[in-house]
Amino acid sequence: MVTDVLVERGNKYVVLSTVKNAGARFSEAGFSRLVKRSDGDDVLAECIGARPDIPHPLFLALLSTASELVRSKLLAEYPNRRQEIHHAVATVTDSLRNDANTRSTNYIAARALVQSLNDSGQLGENAIRQFAEENKFEETTVALALMCNVAIEVVEQAMIQSKPETMLILAKAAKLSWPTTKILLSFCARQRTISSNAIDQCLASFERLNFSTAQQIIEFYRMRRASGSARPV
Repeated sequence: MVTDVLVERGNKYVVLSTVKNAGARFSEAGFSRLVKRSDGDDVLAECIGARPDIPHPLFLALLSTASELVRSKLLAEYPNRRQEIHHAVATVTDSLRNDANTRSTNYIAARALVQSLNDSGQLGENAIRQFAEENKFEETTVALALMCNVAIEVVEQAMIQSKPETMLILAKAAKLSWPTTKILLSFCARQRTISSNAIDQCLASFERLNFSTAQQIIEFYRMRRASGSARPV
């Protein structure tokens, strides 16, 4: 009961100190809250992942949002959990890939709709925002891909990834406003609540990112996928 309260109400220092306390015990709800709080916080994520008492489903959830740095540190410092970590990462990766493959069959209709909007001059921020608000994954993905002139996979991965960087770049390149970008960050495949602190950090990054820089990064995406393996928009 005490740790549940600390996890829910404690500041970053209190939570981290509690997690580092080997004698502390957490309920499943407490661990769930810890995993949510660790998103974007590598130090906390590493400490939570190092605890031997974390339930396996929540360990998998932690790895699904953890950075590659955290995963690498856990592998290096806890070799006895190597197989478990590899299995968890593989499970997350396969799940995301299967979700993407399932959606791919629905892109034909979405492309037809988005292309008609583009041909009639109606494809723009309002259309993307409406698609996102109506939870239309394929239409949102195709529309943003067409506006940025990148392959569908680029946007699809940005929608699936827990990290927001690529989505911020795409939104800036498409000249979307912050309110629309905020909707995209919380949309569909993320299936999670983004904390107000994380939103503030995304806003700061979005405001610092200028259009020309975003365009340069988008051009890199195009070059990287110029081999023809990517599905055209």
